[in-house]
Order: sequence, then C-alpha cells, then structure tokens
Amino acid sequence: MKANFYSACFILILFISSCNPKPEKKITNPPLPAAGFGIGNVSLVVKDIDSVRKYYTNVLEFKMPEKLQPGMYGGTMSASVNFGD
Repeated sequence: MKANFYSACFILILFISSCNPKPEKKITNPPLPAAGFGIGNVSLVVKDIDSVRKYYTNVLEFKMPEKLQPGMYGGTMSASVNFGD
C-alpha cells in the first residue's frame, strides 16, 4: 500500500514540476482582430436600416456607403462598414 502511495506522489510531483507557470515569450504587439485572434465579421439584422444608418453616421461617426446593396435573402438590403487595421 505504501509503495502505491509513494509511486502516486512521485508521479504527481513529476507532473506538477513539468508545468511551466511563465509564458515562454511575451507578445509585444497585440494581434490584429481579423488575424485569427479576434472578431473578423459581425452581422446585425435590423428592421429599419435607414434609422440605423443615420445612427451609425451621426452618433458613432462611421462612414456608411450611400447606396445599399441587395441582401442575401429576397427583399432585404445590405450595407457594410470596413475598419482599418
């Protein structure tokens, strides 16, 4: 019984000592959002796209396209906002 206990303790100590608490290298420059490390695309579904466009243009000061594009589904319209890197 003591041999099993000592063997289990030895294995546990080896396992714990193999864990590295410090990261191997620090990231000096945070990765870009669309580089696989963050949000690359967000879709919003709204009932009144004109009021949303006014809000995004006037309040949030985004540059929205003047012309809407046909949406993915019949009878829908689409607009997109691009962010720089």
